Amino acid sequence: FALIDLDGSGTIEFEEYVMVCVTYCMYTRKDILKFVFDVFDKDGSGTIDEKEFIHLCNTVNNAAPLFPGNFAEAISQFDTNDDGLIDFNEFMELDKRYPLVLFPAFRLQDRMTKKTLGEKAWVKVHENINRQRKIQEYMDAHGGQKPPDGLVVKLMKKACRCLMSKEKQMDMEAIARAQKESKDKMRKNEDRSKAQKKVAAGD
Repeated sequence: FALIDLDGSGTIEFEEYVMVCVTYCMYTRKDILKFVFDVFDKDGSGTIDEKEFIHLCNTVNNAAPLFPGNFAEAISQFDTNDDGLIDFNEFMELDKRYPLVLFPAFRLQDRMTKKTLGEKAWVKVHENINRQRKIQEYMDAHGGQKPPDGLVVKLMKKACRCLMSKEKQMDMEAIARAQKESKDKMRKNEDRSKAQKKVAAGD
């Protein structure tokens, strides 16, 4: 709830609901894994301990009965740095070994994309964001200079004009901006939540 309540008011407003839906639809696979990891990392330590692991197992047990519910067994399989805890990199390895465990999180995203703009529109949003990211990376590496408008870029622009109207392009750009703002707010809220957990643990 703390990750969704962006302004920390204790209630979820419609704007927050929309922002979270947009953000979740824009998540990559790694983003979803990080979100789930943070949900089960109750104390905000950056690792999953035995108590948190048991909660994880109880939540996903019906969906993945082959998942090792014994903490010691899981540690032996995924704890590559031998610290007795499961960090995010080890959590990603867990997902590779047992993909059905976190399948509901990815199914949720699939259903949300279908019920909102539709799969094709979200694919185009992703493509637009990736294109903007590559342009920004180029500018960062070349002192703010924009990349040359080469043949490939021209073809991409022509294809975009053929596939969607100017209004739709503007809508997708607005969604991209909203998604970035939502991610920033969720990150700040997550940091605040972790800080509160650490203070509570110290008490």
